[in-house]
Amino acid sequence: MSHARLQVISKIMDVYRPSAVVLQCGADSLAGDKLGCFNITMNGHAHSVQFLRSFNVPLILLGGGGYTVKNVARTWTYETACALGVEKDIDLNLPWNEYFEWFGPRYRLEVPENNMDDLNIKDGSLDKVRFNALHQLAQLPCAPSVAMHDVPRESLGKHLGLEVEEDREDSGMDDLDRRLARKQTFPTTFCLRWT
Repeated sequence: MSHARLQVISKIMDVYRPSAVVLQCGADSLAGDKLGCFNITMNGHAHSVQFLRSFNVPLILLGGGGYTVKNVARTWTYETACALGVEKDIDLNLPWNEYFEWFGPRYRLEVPENNMDDLNIKDGSLDKVRFNALHQLAQLPCAPSVAMHDVPRESLGKHLGLEVEEDREDSGMDDLDRRLARKQTFPTTFCLRWT
């Protein structure tokens, strides 16, 4: 992970102070991807997982993207090892399996870089994004959050007086249905949103 991204993620973690992080590990940024136009190695991609893991907050990893299946499989395998903290203990030589021939010619857990130019460095666009992100994060007076609110137990239409109350006897609900529906509304329910 580049120094610019480390700075931005560190600042985000400092400003927002999340109690958990969901990391979407889209693999279309890997070198050799059929649709992506980046040149990130497996180790570079996995560094995001290692870096976020260093903050010691609960971390959920999600897959997504990636159109060179053998490289996606390699990277998500390695990132799972990183999430578990065992990446130094695994053998990078792939064991034989029914899909072994897909991973040739080296048969290793690796996605090396290719000869693609890094245009982010040449035109300075990565530095611009980093500068703008850090500037905007510095403007936040405190960790953005939303207080917990009780979720209304009635529909918005009924709350606003736009719905006509159905006759209880004609609603098609028997006594058991009404008791179950009433029981489900007793516990206080909260909705927590990040804005």
